[in-house]
Amino acid sequence: MSTQYERELRRTVAEGLAALNEHNGGRFLSQVARTVGVDRTTVGRWSKQATTASMEHCQALADAYPDFFDHEALVELHANSALTPTGVLAPTTVGAEIVDGSAAVFRTAADALLRDPGPSENRVFKLASLHVERLGADSFNSDPFIDDDTRLETERFRSAIASRAAEGWQIRIVVSTASSVRLDSMWQLVEAIDGPDVDIRAYPIALPHVLSAVLIANRDAILSTDSPRFERPESAVVLRSRPIMKWADSYFADLHQAAPYTLRSVHGTSEEGLGALRRHIAARP
Repeated sequence: MSTQYERELRRTVAEGLAALNEHNGGRFLSQVARTVGVDRTTVGRWSKQATTASMEHCQALADAYPDFFDHEALVELHANSALTPTGVLAPTTVGAEIVDGSAAVFRTAADALLRDPGPSENRVFKLASLHVERLGADSFNSDPFIDDDTRLETERFRSAIASRAAEGWQIRIVVSTASSVRLDSMWQLVEAIDGPDVDIRAYPIALPHVLSAVLIANRDAILSTDSPRFERPESAVVLRSRPIMKWADSYFADLHQAAPYTLRSVHGTSEEGLGALRRHIAARP
């Protein structure tokens, strides 16, 4: 049985679709389906209030058609529709997904990055790659326990970042690098991510265990924890909510702005920053 909030959510989506369809001459729902990534029948059911659009699909509608769908209103209705009749949050948390396994984490991040971002202001990618560096080397290239699927998805993720940078996305990255081997690996990444609005900074230390964050298109916040064996994410939670994105963006901004070495800015790669960081690492006892 649908709740009052779920009925209101269905009505709100249906009204938005009706207004959008009318605004575009009455034959636009197929285009909506392609934009959101569902079939035409699904959109038809939403328009008839027969089924409820998921949180992800509501966000996609709001991102693509902000004049017809209010993101904050849809988030609130979705959250309320997840409540049981007694007011307790239902077991399935709206806008949240747990991803297990390094390959799955990288696959999820790459898929999110390659998805249509909607309005131009959503062409934003932020990555905090912060690790303990237990092995003193880039274990990605040497640890036999990193499977081929993880390597493949990692390269796909890196390629997606480079592609979006070349398209003019705002790219902000902060990394930790406590060894010359890690620095060499990071510098390859710095050189590969070439674009007009790229800023990459670094800490010269191995950081204690913290949440590494990936923020994509003002839509997806991916917070990951490391594998105990190597410096790559082993699991993550994917959160889709504007209030959560605002919090995560503030968390990332603090990490990025406090990093003392700039490896790349909007002016290009920084050999000066690279040299200073390399000298710092070499001088460490």
